[in-house]
Amino acid sequence: MFKVGSIFIPVTDLEHSSKWYEEHFQVKLIGQWEGGAGFYFPDSAVQLGLIEVQIPQPSQFLNRHAQQNTYFNLITEDIVSLHKTFIDQGLTVRQINEFGGMKYFDCADPDGNVLSIVEEVPGSPFHSEQVEKLQQK
Repeated sequence: MFKVGSIFIPVTDLEHSSKWYEEHFQVKLIGQWEGGAGFYFPDSAVQLGLIEVQIPQPSQFLNRHAQQNTYFNLITEDIVSLHKTFIDQGLTVRQINEFGGMKYFDCADPDGNVLSIVEEVPGSPFHSEQVEKLQQK
């Protein structure tokens, strides 16, 4: 009945951020409107919307243990390689961590928006292949 259509990220410089996301996340422009731009990921049905704001907005929240948590994550199949690529490109990245077999790291866009990058755990009930099986039931 429902599916995620778009992720929206607040940015203070739409043109600069658009180029940044195109370069580092390989998104492709769908179209622009006054104060925003829409993109698609080549391998996902979820779209990305960049919305221009005057001042940076929070891109994280505190969980019940007072730890920072992002609102969404992006999946990669080779987190070690991507992490190295981002470092080589001069992006602000945190170290790779592991939780329950899942590897992840956070990076920041030009506005300081934290983007969580994860590598799924094969066999996990949260792995996209397992979710697809649940969807077919």
